[in-house]
Amino acid sequence: MTRPWRSRAYRAWIREQPCAACGAPPPSDPHHHTLKPGSKAMGVKVTDAWCVPLCRRCHDKLDSPGWSEKRFWATVGKEPRKIIRALRQRYLRERRAERWAFAPIVRCPRCSVEHRAKGVGKDQHCDECQEDRWKARPCLRCGRMMMTVPERRMCESCYASNEQIGETYRLAREGE
Repeated sequence: MTRPWRSRAYRAWIREQPCAACGAPPPSDPHHHTLKPGSKAMGVKVTDAWCVPLCRRCHDKLDSPGWSEKRFWATVGKEPRKIIRALRQRYLRERRAERWAFAPIVRCPRCSVEHRAKGVGKDQHCDECQEDRWKARPCLRCGRMMMTVPERRMCESCYASNEQIGETYRLAREGE
């Protein structure tokens, strides 16, 4: 049996959300939604990915005798799996935004515009230059359309033959 996913950061974020059942303002309790009957037992919790924010009153009502998950959510009139999916998507979106805010500022090597770094490595182009780098362009020598970086400006065959011509010219000059 695999261990369920646990995340203190996610549970803390869930506590900051309004109640999913009645809309009461935070703080909320992270209620671990049980997926199927029998998965709820003393000392057993499902993964933190299935947490739903519930206020203390709703959480107590759900955990009280005579109330099942199915009956509680039917009474409230909401679908917990849709709520969980929306919460996880919002959490991941906010986490990405946080990481993006702390990304280092780098200068685009092509246009010298400062922007937030998107990855690792020396090829840190801004969005406009990154999109422009791999557009179809005509080869300067033969005019054929090609997909290449603008610095090269020739298709593969012309570039290779140009290298050979340059090498032949250099050898001829050295022979003089």
